[in-house]
Amino acid sequence: MTDATSHTRGLKAHFPAKQSENRMYGKTATDMALNSKLMTIPREAIQNTDDAGLVGETPKLVFRFETLEGDVLEKFLTAIDWEELRKHMEAVAETDDSIGIEEALQQVRNGALNVLVVEDKHAEGLDGAEDSKKTNYSSLVKDFGITTKEGDQAGSEGVGSSIFYGFSGFKTVLFNTVPANLAGGETPPRLVGRVDLPDHELRGKPYSGDGWLGVESTGYDRPVSAWSEAAEAVGEDLNISRPDEPGTSIAIVGFREPTRSTRSPDEVVNRLYEATAQHYWPALVDGSIEVSVQGPSDPEPRPVEPKTVPKIAPYIKAYERVASADDSLDEEGTVVTSAIPFQVPPLKGGTTHPESQLRLVVRRPDEDDPNAFRNKVALFRGARHVVKYRKYGHVARTAGQDFVGLLLVGGANQGLGEELSDENQAAERFFRDAEPEEHDNWTDGTSKLENRYEGDGLDLIRDLLRNRVQDELHDVLATAKTDDEDRLRNAGKEFPFFPNSRSGSGGPGGGGGGGGSSPFEEVSSESHFDGRFHHYDGKLVTADASPGKWKATVEIEEVDGANRKLDSVDVAGVDAPLATRDEVVDGVAELEFPAGTRTAEFNVESVEVGDGGDLLGGGQTRLKIGYDFDEDDEEDDS
Repeated sequence: MTDATSHTRGLKAHFPAKQSENRMYGKTATDMALNSKLMTIPREAIQNTDDAGLVGETPKLVFRFETLEGDVLEKFLTAIDWEELRKHMEAVAETDDSIGIEEALQQVRNGALNVLVVEDKHAEGLDGAEDSKKTNYSSLVKDFGITTKEGDQAGSEGVGSSIFYGFSGFKTVLFNTVPANLAGGETPPRLVGRVDLPDHELRGKPYSGDGWLGVESTGYDRPVSAWSEAAEAVGEDLNISRPDEPGTSIAIVGFREPTRSTRSPDEVVNRLYEATAQHYWPALVDGSIEVSVQGPSDPEPRPVEPKTVPKIAPYIKAYERVASADDSLDEEGTVVTSAIPFQVPPLKGGTTHPESQLRLVVRRPDEDDPNAFRNKVALFRGARHVVKYRKYGHVARTAGQDFVGLLLVGGANQGLGEELSDENQAAERFFRDAEPEEHDNWTDGTSKLENRYEGDGLDLIRDLLRNRVQDELHDVLATAKTDDEDRLRNAGKEFPFFPNSRSGSGGPGGGGGGGGSSPFEEVSSESHFDGRFHHYDGKLVTADASPGKWKATVEIEEVDGANRKLDSVDVAGVDAPLATRDEVVDGVAELEFPAGTRTAEFNVESVEVGDGGDLLGGGQTRLKIGYDFDEDDEEDDS
């Protein structure tokens, strides 16, 4: 048991001094671990909670956004030893403010502080001594890049907690936890804070940026966790008091989004709701976890109900029909399943695996389904989070039939809590090893895939997704009885109407196609290809002089010499100065504009395509614009 000698109300900030001759680090390790897109927060937080769920209990997670002001803010700042902490923050900002410390300091000077709290229940909590190794405490708080996860758990990289620091303007995160297992005789809760600043100088002395917030102890040269009544008192001042159930409350201090302009707190919470539904609907539908969000306008947490997100509902409908699938897609709303054999390669050392059966699930949309987010296949395994929505629009165009699809891998083919069959176990582990730190694709390659398996496992996965799933989709969609009128309507969606568009990137004809009415008076774009990336500068001018709130999607399509679509090129980055939201979701730029925005300019950049050799059409591309205006609540891909 730690001998914590200080029981005063508040934590002590501490940064280790460095020897002047030691190397100074201008970057923080957490900045380099994962990207800082907002959707990475629910991706990582939900995964961690689901992995740490107690046996026989359903883990629960809440995202709570608070803006602290007045007396509440003063109590909070006192509790984190702000007078000392602020000096180190200012020292970093004076030297190099590339991580945005000064902006966060200015918010506090203006009398406000944004805090995002991520709170789970019915989870293991942070067990482990202060100097422990490979415990939940060491993995999430003390160390970096070391995981305690094993077997078939969703994550295995040990860097997920880094995202919390990436979203903190002060690189400061607080942890208040009730561990399920206590080995040292302590009384919960347990409260501690960590700071991840660059190395810096203060009062002429060099300091490490690896900071701690805790209570003094005679046995350690740094502050340690507060426990029991001391932790309860400080937790109240920090607005992260713990319920009695095991779990952890994590406070991201000075919350901000480093990759985009400021969103309102309610907009942040709504986006967390949507991102949770988009990536974790299988887990939510199957009941392996419960997730809620709460913003300043919410009197209590709102449970995330995935079916309330229109573009996700058709995928859930497909999932719910897996056990009662149809023989063909001859009517709207029908669902067909098809098995795809997959041979996991042997482990290095000779261990072989039985052949696995992956399951492709395809649903024909009905008249109630939105046009947005069609012609994709949601990829997921037993962890029940969607790794990626892979686009197969070219297959839909060839077949003349829209669809939504699922590819169920490994444990996703069995019920929750069931012991996995040998073949599903093999596929589960193989595709888990194929996921990078962000757990957002299977096709980039990982060191685990290369080092654990014989042969080229990455080539097997790429062949599966590029060829075998595509061929199976063709066969399934061929069972749909699509009349000529449907085929014409589907084809019209693939060739959008651009009244004033200019030449596309990589060749002529980059803008046009299709015809018909449009809510835009002008849609124009200019583009260039720099040898590695396609760049577009675009402008949308609405026909309505005073539109309500509206949304747009921007995709890059590869075309042939006749301006016919061949394939899609993922968007890697987007910027729209007037948008309340501009971010890339599964290779598509998603934009949202406030009411009254008539002229909207944007620029997008593709993923790296080298010299165009990866493109079937020799490098010619065009933009595809989708839109959704509030007044008719109808999304159109024309």
